[in-house]
Amino acid sequence: MLAQTDKRSDERVASNTPIIFSWFSTRFWKEYSSMTRNHSKRGMCFESGHLLTPGAHLFIRVDEDPDSNSGVRLRNSILAVVKWCRKLTDEHATGYCIGARYYKNPWAAELTLIADK
Repeated sequence: MLAQTDKRSDERVASNTPIIFSWFSTRFWKEYSSMTRNHSKRGMCFESGHLLTPGAHLFIRVDEDPDSNSGVRLRNSILAVVKWCRKLTDEHATGYCIGARYYKNPWAAELTLIADK
């Protein structure tokens, strides 16, 4: 069996930062607590008890001050799109691991994703 190739172009920083996320641009605003696993300049991986559909737009904010010792800091708040969602298989874990890509400029008139390279 071949090893899975890592497609990420940015360095990932392991993190365990509490975050709050919500679906962006919906009438039914509800916030969900979560915890990051790692992050980079272009996105993050976090855990959730909720199944998130790839393509879903999220508003993510840090629940506490980010760890300033890492080389790449978490943004205090950002818009992102879910790229993938996988069921956690650890016997103690309940929920999902989610990969989210940040929007390049969330306040622009037309939201544009950071280019996939």
